[in-house]
Amino acid sequence: MSLTLGILTIFGLAGVAEAASHVVVQAGQTIESIAADEGLVGREAEIRQLSGLGAAAQPSPGAVLLLPLDRGGQESLVLTTYGEVTARLGAATPRPLVSGERLAPGAEVCTAAKSFVTLRLVLDEATRHHDDLTLMPESCVVVERVNLEGAERSSLVSLGQGSVTVQPNLDGHVPGRVTVRAWGAVTSGLGGGHRMHVERGALRAEAVSQPLEIYGGSARLDLSAGEGSRSRGDAPPDPAVKLLIGPETLLPEDHSVLRAPDFTWSPVSRALGYQLEIATDPYFTEPVLVMESPVAEWLPEAMLLPWRARGVYWRVIPVDRFGYLGVPSEPQHLRFPPGSGGG
Repeated sequence: MSLTLGILTIFGLAGVAEAASHVVVQAGQTIESIAADEGLVGREAEIRQLSGLGAAAQPSPGAVLLLPLDRGGQESLVLTTYGEVTARLGAATPRPLVSGERLAPGAEVCTAAKSFVTLRLVLDEATRHHDDLTLMPESCVVVERVNLEGAERSSLVSLGQGSVTVQPNLDGHVPGRVTVRAWGAVTSGLGGGHRMHVERGALRAEAVSQPLEIYGGSARLDLSAGEGSRSRGDAPPDPAVKLLIGPETLLPEDHSVLRAPDFTWSPVSRALGYQLEIATDPYFTEPVLVMESPVAEWLPEAMLLPWRARGVYWRVIPVDRFGYLGVPSEPQHLRFPPGSGGG
């Protein structure tokens, strides 16, 4: 991990006017110098207008500066929903959201309690490479910008409340970059495998399987996979902490028939609790249940699952004393008994 001061162009594409869609501004940089770096000399007024700045204003360190795109950004796709999910654009009344819908830039998406949604932020139709974002229960995001230029994919999302996961890019896929901001703090990373959470006055980030950058107070902290940090926006990010590694799952065994909702796993040293997740796909882009347990087991009297599914996958995430979620255990597949579920 390393702490870096100065200017960062999020996508590393200086001199290409269309590919980069935003930069993170730090101390000493101006609209004019950024326009020169990005090949946008003469378009400073557009940059100011897009970023909500006055005619002669300069951005504050740590701000996300929007750059003009010569071609319109993509619409996002609602990949999967579970429970109550709503969307609204501007001051419109929130409306129910269902799988398969398209989202215009600026749309706000929210999940209710016990509800989930996965958004396909940007998709390369030629290669089918994509970047997916999953919202946990009681979470809200605004999809500000998604952009595809050549093979480069970029997305900018504001997290208003709750928690999101940037899903890992599939093996062989060109990694896309997703930037998330909240409370004046910013995270940005390639290839997915990241989690972000809004806390009281802070943005907590966990680099689960890929490196992640986190910004605040005109500083950048580089997180390695398996590390986490918090940023309060007006101060440098907290020192990185090592994330706990997921436990060994015990029962039910992988590929077994789910006859009783009795889940057990090996204790993790220094864990103060655990988060058990159940989804209908092995990538957990279709979550249907998240439960917390203070001990290495979850033994509910009953468990409601989607009856149309053929089975489910489950995994466990340890939680440390600082509140960081660790690296998940390996997903385990469970089949429904004959005559139930999706057949």
